[in-house]
Amino acid sequence: MKTRRTITIAILVLGTSASQSLLPAQAVGGCFQCSGNPNSLICVDSASGWAICFVTPQSCTVWGACGGGRGCFIGGTPVQTPGGEVAIEELREGDRVIGRNADGKITVNEVVRTYHTLAVAYLVINGELSVTGTHPFLVGSNWVEAGDLRVGDTLVRSDGTTVLIDSVEPIGFGVRAYNITVSGNHTFFADGILVHNKG
Repeated sequence: MKTRRTITIAILVLGTSASQSLLPAQAVGGCFQCSGNPNSLICVDSASGWAICFVTPQSCTVWGACGGGRGCFIGGTPVQTPGGEVAIEELREGDRVIGRNADGKITVNEVVRTYHTLAVAYLVINGELSVTGTHPFLVGSNWVEAGDLRVGDTLVRSDGTTVLIDSVEPIGFGVRAYNITVSGNHTFFADGILVHNKG
């Protein structure tokens, strides 16, 4: 019989206080699952609903799932709304955001669901946009996950122009991460860049 062995290299606790009444969650299929090594993470859920994760040093990369679905953005990421930019963590169900349809026309979409999680790693694109590796971006006519973006790819801005990717930097520590599902064409602009919503 194999024995699971987890080496904890860091404990990141987010929130106002740590609680000793944390309940263990499933390591496989839990709050975050590392690509290629689902047993490399043990997660617990706090009473506030935030995930607190203990990470082993092996095989944990930015390509793991964010909260069991599409990728997430780091707190503070501005999302374009009809009234101006709003940090993604401040958006609520019923709020409206700016998106774009398949014909390239600007649309107004309603936020129908919000998400939060703890990401154990993320990417910084062009030194500005921070996102987990599974979030889809429009590159040409295809949706491409952030973890598959390459220097030289072009992303679509809210004004219809494109921006060239000149850097994709992996960051290997835990942060709070957020996402939304929107109505209509399921797109919105994060930090001025067109992205697809969660799910």
